[in-house]
Amino acid sequence: MLSINDRISHSLYLIRTCATQLQFPKSIHQLHQSSPKMKAKGIVADFGIKSMTVESIEKAVDEIVAKYTAAYDSVGKINSSEVTFDNTIKVLIDLEREMGTEEGPLYFPQHVAEDKALRDASVAADKKLSVFEVDLSMKKEVFDNVCAFKDRIGLDNLSVEEKRFVEKTVITGRRNGLHLDSERREKVKAVKKKISELGTQFGFNLNEDTTFLWFSRAELEGVPTDLIDSFEKNEDKDKYKVTMKYPHFFPVSRKCKVIETRRKLEIAYQSRCLEENTKILEELVELRQEQAELLGYDTHAAYIQELRMAKNPETVKKFLSDLAVKLQPLWDTEKKELLALKEAECLEN
Repeated sequence: MLSINDRISHSLYLIRTCATQLQFPKSIHQLHQSSPKMKAKGIVADFGIKSMTVESIEKAVDEIVAKYTAAYDSVGKINSSEVTFDNTIKVLIDLEREMGTEEGPLYFPQHVAEDKALRDASVAADKKLSVFEVDLSMKKEVFDNVCAFKDRIGLDNLSVEEKRFVEKTVITGRRNGLHLDSERREKVKAVKKKISELGTQFGFNLNEDTTFLWFSRAELEGVPTDLIDSFEKNEDKDKYKVTMKYPHFFPVSRKCKVIETRRKLEIAYQSRCLEENTKILEELVELRQEQAELLGYDTHAAYIQELRMAKNPETVKKFLSDLAVKLQPLWDTEKKELLALKEAECLEN
């Protein structure tokens, strides 16, 4: 199952690589019915926008929930003494891969669809499936059977990838609180769902942001002429509309020679969704701390660092403190160079 960050990265990858003429499936059952051009080995899903509807997205979500609820429940119903690689581990590996494939077309539209109704439907699908994935990750019977496989059969005969899957499933299960009593598990589940929903909403707010600024051609000095000519003009035809979307923000902020233009653009960009997303961040901070405490960690940082190379926040703090001392002489030198460059730029303007 993909995390929020994994889904965002996956969607951005699709935006860069998927052609718009590909056919979007009307239901998840059509995901494996690729066109003749898409018969290459390993390609099991088609992506496209033109044939997409709100109804097709909603239907696909319902089918995914029904299909994978039944599939995971069937694994959970296996008696622990009868657990094998084929009926448990391989099944879970395949389910994770297939679910990621089937979810992809549903996450994609929120980033590229021109129709707001489709974008909204995609975000709704993202929220529903992210909550559903929390439910799947909290299935104690499945976790217990994976633990039973590890304890009873062991990992000696597994490939490196299969062994990692089992170990990560056990670790993730414990970090989800599946070793706790039912009351605390339900609290953890509720918090995780809320965190997931807020993360999706945070990204959606940024995607839907419509912030823009008006600049004259002189204020856009240094920006390629063809890009300026592509900008929308005001009624007087003397100002150009620059949005905070990547195709506008990045080239203007990097190419424009006018300091004040870059400053205004950077402030506007960093202030997107300031009110609504600040509230989300404040709630996320509290929820993450609550989750950490429920799972027996002092802080969210301790919870996160457990799986990282540093292993704990104390190691991170020591590393950064020591590094800061070592880098200070280098920073003093580079700061002088940067200030000299800035001074020269100011004199030119």
